[in-house]
Amino acid sequence: RRDDSNAADSDAFLEQFLSFLLVAAVSANKTARFHACQIISEIDYGLFAGGSKTLVLSLPPLNVTAAAVIDCMLDVSESVRRAAYCVLACKFPLQSLSIKMRTVILKRELADCSTAVSCVKPLKEEWLIRCCNGYPIELLKYLDVETYESVGASVMDALLVSNLVKVKDGQRIQQFFLSSNEKREEVALYWRTLCRHLQKEAQEKGSDAAATMGAEAVVYAAEASDSNDLLDKILPATVSDFVRLIKEHFVAGSFQLFDMPHLTILGANYCCESRQLLLLGAMLDFSDLTNRKVASAFVHELLQRPLGHEVDENGNKIVIGDGLNLGGDAECASAVSEFAKKVHATAGEFEEVILTVIEELAWPCRERTADFFHWMHCLAVIGLLLENATSFRWIQGKTIEPAELLQSLLLPAKHIDLDVQRAAKNCLGLFGLLKRKGSQGPSSIRVVASKAFVDLVTWSSGSGQSHG
Repeated sequence: RRDDSNAADSDAFLEQFLSFLLVAAVSANKTARFHACQIISEIDYGLFAGGSKTLVLSLPPLNVTAAAVIDCMLDVSESVRRAAYCVLACKFPLQSLSIKMRTVILKRELADCSTAVSCVKPLKEEWLIRCCNGYPIELLKYLDVETYESVGASVMDALLVSNLVKVKDGQRIQQFFLSSNEKREEVALYWRTLCRHLQKEAQEKGSDAAATMGAEAVVYAAEASDSNDLLDKILPATVSDFVRLIKEHFVAGSFQLFDMPHLTILGANYCCESRQLLLLGAMLDFSDLTNRKVASAFVHELLQRPLGHEVDENGNKIVIGDGLNLGGDAECASAVSEFAKKVHATAGEFEEVILTVIEELAWPCRERTADFFHWMHCLAVIGLLLENATSFRWIQGKTIEPAELLQSLLLPAKHIDLDVQRAAKNCLGLFGLLKRKGSQGPSSIRVVASKAFVDLVTWSSGSGQSHG
């Protein structure tokens, strides 16, 4: 380190030392050359890092400099990264940064494992306490969790591990969804991550209690009991209350856009907060027959609920989302399937329930009375089954046999609507993947599936159409 009190002597020493190293760098001895070049590189790196650190610390808090400071969070030098954290925490108010910048900053902070950098008070804590008055939901509102959900969940996990999230006595999930005038994606994510943390903590403490003895086991058991008690207080008291809470969000999902009166959004595109709440279903107890009956009816309703769509001024339906998954995207479909599998946990029960719904939805398709919208709904449920079935054998012997299911996919694969074709081909691919998982079904199904794909490719090539 340079001694500022004796700057002249320090500079003279450095000059002489570098002269010595430069001579050694052209030495005939290979080892001497290597070590000399290595030392020169270290000196150069140290001087460059020191200059970068000084530069970062001197930057004013402007929009044009914010991006440069954020880039320094990826610097190889720990001192430069540390300086970037300090500048962002002290000079740049949370409100002055764009949503994209906030999420990038927090994402990089959570990924930085350096001890020298982590000793600086983390930005998530600075922002939580200074800008959000210690309220995690307020911090999540600055992150647009509907778009950057993974970042919001990571921030919540970090705050929970640091014990910075406090739950007041008597707080329940329902209390935070009384007002319909506020965005509630942050609220739903907050409760989902909090409940998941409490459940994980209770399980870990319970395991520790079982693995130890004496007073230590008593302490672990008490901590596990506290987490379970708090979780029970937070979650809806009954499964019926839980179902009612989610249904309220689905009902709110049918509305008319005020700035676009010619366009109405209908149906069940599972919005962010509804999906977060649905994921909480994995923490509920469905062992009771009454609870399971209520939840089973709700699963049936979820699967029967039409896809989210827009109706334009001419009365035409426009599907919202990817057109392949129930709810409009893979995350929504995954939430529905996870909840359904928790309710119908017995081996083969999940597949049987889905096949029953498919049989109900397929009736208009068989009668040739279904429109493209109904076709896509039916194919979305078929895709949900094929993607989440644990084994091909659980589909056999049910209301719809695998061979019949395969045959039912060939007709929509040649449908006049290209979106229906795309959904059917997606299901055909999922059918093949599930069959490949190791089931020992009859070889005739494999033959029929192969012929179906050949026929489909031949027909597509001959039709001259371009399919998405």
